[in-house]
Amino acid sequence: LTGLLGTGEFAGNGNGHEIPSFGPIVACGAETYACLIEVKKMDVRLGDTLVMKKAHPCGSREWKVLRTGMDFRLKCLGCGHEVMGPRAKLEKNIKEIRHAEE
Repeated sequence: LTGLLGTGEFAGNGNGHEIPSFGPIVACGAETYACLIEVKKMDVRLGDTLVMKKAHPCGSREWKVLRTGMDFRLKCLGCGHEVMGPRAKLEKNIKEIRHAEE
């Protein structure tokens, strides 16, 4: 197995079982196994306009990106309301990304 992985690094999962360390590991329930899932981030940059799947109560679906990182800070282009939320949750709701002109 070490020859296949190349690094030979292993991580314990707390149950005495060793699992190969490929990077971010997301557990699949209470099982002793782990799913190896590659976490991909969308290419969202400052100044971009995001079109969301669901409309804001003001009726607008467009939001301007004010901050990126683990969290996004967004400003509604309809009413100017600003919200901050976790990146993973907000990325699920993005329908389209309109990149700002450079």
